[in-house]
Amino acid sequence: MAKYRIMVVDDDADVRFVVTTLLGTEFETVQAQNGLDAIEKIERSQPDLLLVDITMPIMNGISCCRSIQKNPAFSKVPVFFLTACSAKEVREEAMSVGGRDYIEKPFNSAHLIDRIQAFFEKEKTPLVPKLFTVEEVARIDATPLGAADGDEPDEPPQSAPSAPQFGGMETERLSGGKKRLHRVFGRQKEDPRPAEPEPPRAAPKPAPDDTGVPLPPPPTPDYGRISKEFVRKPVIYGRPKGAEPEHPKPAAKPTPPPSIAAKPPAPVPTPPVERTPPAQKPVTAPPPVAPPAAAKEPSAADILAQRRMTALGKQKSGAAVKPRVLVVIDHPQQLEICHSAMKGIAEFLPLEDPVDAVELIARFQPDIVMAGIKEERYSGLQLAQMMKSNARLSHIETVFVQGPSVESKHLAAARNLSRNTVVKPPFREEDIRSAVREVMARPGFKVREKALGYGVYVSEVIKAAEAERMKGNKERERRSFMDQHVSLAKFMATELKDYREPAGYDEMKGIGAKVHSVGD
Repeated sequence: MAKYRIMVVDDDADVRFVVTTLLGTEFETVQAQNGLDAIEKIERSQPDLLLVDITMPIMNGISCCRSIQKNPAFSKVPVFFLTACSAKEVREEAMSVGGRDYIEKPFNSAHLIDRIQAFFEKEKTPLVPKLFTVEEVARIDATPLGAADGDEPDEPPQSAPSAPQFGGMETERLSGGKKRLHRVFGRQKEDPRPAEPEPPRAAPKPAPDDTGVPLPPPPTPDYGRISKEFVRKPVIYGRPKGAEPEHPKPAAKPTPPPSIAAKPPAPVPTPPVERTPPAQKPVTAPPPVAPPAAAKEPSAADILAQRRMTALGKQKSGAAVKPRVLVVIDHPQQLEICHSAMKGIAEFLPLEDPVDAVELIARFQPDIVMAGIKEERYSGLQLAQMMKSNARLSHIETVFVQGPSVESKHLAAARNLSRNTVVKPPFREEDIRSAVREVMARPGFKVREKALGYGVYVSEVIKAAEAERMKGNKERERRSFMDQHVSLAKFMATELKDYREPAGYDEMKGIGAKVHSVGD
């Protein structure tokens, strides 16, 4: 029986275990350790409801829901918040991002199940078929995106049927040959004829050289030899004249005995006819063969195919694809230095907000993440641990930037997580470039194929900057309008300072009052 699927997002392993065990009796459950884990798994899991904790490192539950709802496929997914925070403003903010219920810890297990079931019954949520089962999701989540030895990235296992389907007819390969199946009024029936042995397969053609070196041109044919050896034969209905027909010959009629058979007439001698030999045509030299054309410049499609082959680890030589580097630093000057250092060697993704960095890691799949060890707003150590906890993101390399005041224990942890790749102060382009090249030179490092191109990120940055500019323009217009009103008020106050009413104003004011009263 199909069940609703719930994703439990909590950084506490004990809470995840307890909640998933309780809900597993009535629903399908999948787990996420933090906001980054939830954003990365949401496409495969396809939950019908999110059960999210609010207090989590770097990206809290509210920010996690905002990032998930940016995906059009999950923009309206319902959210239940399960947290120990009881502040009124936190509750209001949680309900404003799609929260349908707010449950405080500690909670009653039966009460939690009843509230979730009542929600599904009230909303009449349809049961949507999922791409993967819970077991397949768990197996995919535990499989790294790519092995460190340069193999191809693992593809998500599909739930294959018992036999491959081809146009609605099942076929299977047996040891003795192929099993025939044919249709009888819409049903399949085995062919009673014995199975035929498989024809011998031709040897596979050698694959073209994938090293990027152009292959030598084919040998030039000898047209003179071909013209001498080729004999043109008349063809009748697709076969040469005089060839053996495909159908058997009819049996020859029996000849009568010699006594009955008539004697053939005597042949009449004919005079010999002199024949002249045909004139021989002059042998002409074969037409000159044009030299092979020069190699054409690769097109955009060829360049893209070569880059994809290199990203998958199939291209052993040639131009390499640039890695994608995400830099999360709060200082704008340091971001400018990183931008100058990355020119020509990597795709540069700068960010100052660590919450946006968590979302961007799941969407744009960087190969290297550069972050500070300990910053005021976030901890680069926590960000690296979040990536290592997800098997699909554990291949991302980390480069830490050492701040002015970093404790020795934090520095030791950073060296352990980044395999001793730490940029020390002062912040210089040479140090950044050498650290990135050091990571690229490691044996297990390779640039993997991305779901979103670098141009998508650039276009999003441009759109965000344009929206910010328009927002600033509206704010400046509002302030300018207010300034105009202030200046007008000041002008009116100055002009009316010495204002005196003209003579007879009181009498005119009284007439106006009487006219107004009569009109009413």
